[in-house]
Amino acid sequence: MAQGMDHLNKRTVEIQSLALLSYSEKLASWQKELANLYQEMAQFSRKNKGAIDPRHLVILKEKVKEFHKVHLPRLEEIITNEPNFLSFKNVFEFTNSKTKIDEAIRATPLLKARTRRQRDSIRFHQVRVNRYEVNPNDEIGSVYWGHFKNQFLAKIILLETYVLGLSPFIETDAFRSVLIRDVEDDATVETLEDLWFKSIEEMFKRDHLVKALSLYEEGLKLETTSNIYDEVFEKLLDSSVVYKELNRRRKDFSFFRDMAKNMAFMAKRRWDTYKKIGISVLFEGSRVFGNVVGMFQSRQGYLHSWTKEEENEVAKLFRPLDILMEKTPFRLTDRFIPGHFGHAAIWIGTEEQLREIGVWDKLPDVFRKAQEKYSYKGMSFQKSIQRGHRIIEALRPGVQFNTFRHFLEIDDLAALRMRDCEEGETPLKSHKKSIDCLNNELKREYILKAFEQVGKDYDFAFDVNTEKTIVCSELIYRSYLDVDFEISLTAGQHNISPDQIAAQADDEEDPFAPFLFYHQGKKVEETGESLRVFMKNLMFP
Repeated sequence: MAQGMDHLNKRTVEIQSLALLSYSEKLASWQKELANLYQEMAQFSRKNKGAIDPRHLVILKEKVKEFHKVHLPRLEEIITNEPNFLSFKNVFEFTNSKTKIDEAIRATPLLKARTRRQRDSIRFHQVRVNRYEVNPNDEIGSVYWGHFKNQFLAKIILLETYVLGLSPFIETDAFRSVLIRDVEDDATVETLEDLWFKSIEEMFKRDHLVKALSLYEEGLKLETTSNIYDEVFEKLLDSSVVYKELNRRRKDFSFFRDMAKNMAFMAKRRWDTYKKIGISVLFEGSRVFGNVVGMFQSRQGYLHSWTKEEENEVAKLFRPLDILMEKTPFRLTDRFIPGHFGHAAIWIGTEEQLREIGVWDKLPDVFRKAQEKYSYKGMSFQKSIQRGHRIIEALRPGVQFNTFRHFLEIDDLAALRMRDCEEGETPLKSHKKSIDCLNNELKREYILKAFEQVGKDYDFAFDVNTEKTIVCSELIYRSYLDVDFEISLTAGQHNISPDQIAAQADDEEDPFAPFLFYHQGKKVEETGESLRVFMKNLMFP
């Protein structure tokens, strides 16, 4: 019964759902950029007798590479994650009884029949497969059902991306010729032509798509409760050209034949004459996907109403390496993060403070590494700080610099600090696992470690052992190298929550201490040990 569940539980499915919605936002931005590029290229080509601006070609190559190296693997990871219900290598069906997994026997043809005579004489062999009988309303069944919905939506989004993003270039003769001849991925030498044929072969398995659609509709009828993602998923599917056509023309399948024909690389019909889709969809589709971000938040945070003067007064209280904790119960992301706090960030400070610590002149080198290693496209670190960016935090778009104003879309704010070492004091006591004070040498090291995280992608697996991707609490974990933070083992992966960061400040013996707290928009007047107790009671009610 537990087969296939060792890595799949409610939390991992929720994280997968959040990741999928985030990917759809990024793909919306990618589609919009391609739409603008297509317009510019088409206008230039018309004015210059079919010529293509080489600058446009450079951008196009970069966008194709971005899709192949970043977006495609992320969606494919969700689609093919085990148990892979969309491959139908196993049996998946719904039941009103208790969810269970049994072995089943499936007859598989030894050869692929190409003629009627071959079909009449074809021989079959029996293979053992898993039979998933899923009740979407019990504990285990709801996990499998959520996993299936994620896979189905990911597949629709991927096909939608091909239709709305790449097809206009493929269906325009001059652009298609350039793509076939010039655009290839430097690492794998896989041209867009190869990528396109691969997608056609996989995505236009009409039986699989129609069967998945039927199962999706059956599951919706059976489930008695919905989760926080269902409304968003529904809007995404309702806006999908592919989903609408799949649903409307599932019986005759002509949609798939037409689309495959007209989106193939060597098709002669131009994309902008394809009546079933039309150029306007390219813009409307990405607009709808982009609106998903608004559904993550039901209202503004209480501290967002601060005036500039109030904001500046509080900002004056912070020092470099202060840890800022927040609570945002009005955000979708906050609902599945265990504990009270939902986010953590590091206060970096001003130019003057960083010069005093001895970090300022080292920032250009760290910035260049972020550009080279993570393709970071933000302003230089020094310029960002000069323009008021004081916080490093890991958000869904990745690790970035932000202003205090941007951070204040919150209800609760807690500020934690490790005290400065006294003259001659050793930061690491022999009888303790963690340091309990900071000297200038440690400040330089920890601040630079925080800067080294900027540009990394967000870690939707919440795996603290991976360095290439990172979440908010991991930012603190990887900056304060000599603090013995507690970590947890969830779904086979080690992770650290914001509350586990704050737990290093809820006792007098801990290395950090809270010195400022706003709860539900109001300042908490307690100080010292009383403030510790207040925070601890919120975390462990």
